[in-house]
Amino acid sequence: NNLKTGRLLRQYPLDCDPVHEFQDHHALEGDAPVHGGPILRCRFCPDGSRIVTASVDKSLRALRLPLARHKGEGESFLGHGGAVLDACWSHGGGLLLSASSDRTARLWSVRKSQALLTISGAGGSQQKGRRADSFNADVKAVSFFHLD
Repeated sequence: NNLKTGRLLRQYPLDCDPVHEFQDHHALEGDAPVHGGPILRCRFCPDGSRIVTASVDKSLRALRLPLARHKGEGESFLGHGGAVLDACWSHGGGLLLSASSDRTARLWSVRKSQALLTISGAGGSQQKGRRADSFNADVKAVSFFHLD
């Protein structure tokens, strides 16, 4: 809905069927895989220009959209010791938060592709090589909370 006029600007077609066939015009060049293992989670950036994927291969990828036009161009985030189970964009799209089966959550800078902070225990964190107590189980979900 357009907030100023109250009109509906776009409407999803009600008679549209779900996509059930491979659309090869959206494939990466040479059918290159995005990850070396299954993707467990994907989320769109708030501005819709990128997508982040979390994978069993212990990595995150932030890819520019559309994938075929940008040929899989994007950033890779490495550092987790286990499968990445979840990922979340910050409101502005400059940060990523990830959850892993290695019992850590990490805060990443999208521009630098590096972990800014590793949260590894209740009230504990790891910065510049210091360790803290670990969580008792896998960190399965993460989320940013926005205060307006």
